[in-house]
Amino acid sequence: MNKSNLKYLLILFTSVIFQSCINIDQQTMINKDGSGTISLHYWTRSSNLSMGDELGGFSFSEEQIRKNYTSINSDVTELKTELTEADSTTHVRLKISFKDFNKLPEAKGFSNSKTEWKKGDGKYIFSYTLGKDTVTADKLASGEYKLIYGFTFPDEVIVANGVIDGKSVTWEKSLSQLKEDISLTAEIKNETGVCGIFGIELPGILLLGLMYSGFRLRKRRLRSGS
Repeated sequence: MNKSNLKYLLILFTSVIFQSCINIDQQTMINKDGSGTISLHYWTRSSNLSMGDELGGFSFSEEQIRKNYTSINSDVTELKTELTEADSTTHVRLKISFKDFNKLPEAKGFSNSKTEWKKGDGKYIFSYTLGKDTVTADKLASGEYKLIYGFTFPDEVIVANGVIDGKSVTWEKSLSQLKEDISLTAEIKNETGVCGIFGIELPGILLLGLMYSGFRLRKRRLRSGS
């Protein structure tokens, strides 16, 4: 085996190890109309970036980060990268706004995910599926690397396959679980509010009633005065 082939195999082997060594914390807020915001934080040991600023589909270059999470549907509103010397880790923190949760995969950074937000019968249906290629997980993926996904919804969560806390649900996974698709699902109440004569119509009826009563009272006073 010549030196060039050996170098290629070394780079390939190293990249397989490194791409498993990343932590992800993604917190998302979804509004009723499907719009929302994402606070995304991912980090790795700085030594993992010695061969470049790309790691398992995640970039540590500000220019590329913006490209990964910007689309017609989404925009990066805040971005910060920093080195923490205490534990020799490099962190990326960004905030993303989106118009439609169902179109989130249009951005490269979410292209290997499947999203669903739709209105059902008295509830909203939510699902977020992480494709097994989002981060390549192999036998070298250590349990110390976590994937944390938190979602906050516009109303109380009825049921979910994560940990429910009022209007929020949290899912904590490990990189090794990404050998298969990971599906996050929930059903959320759809409180449409008070309507009918107890909502908009009733105040209007009462107002008309008061106006009519006032009119009749003035008419009586005019007659009494005459």
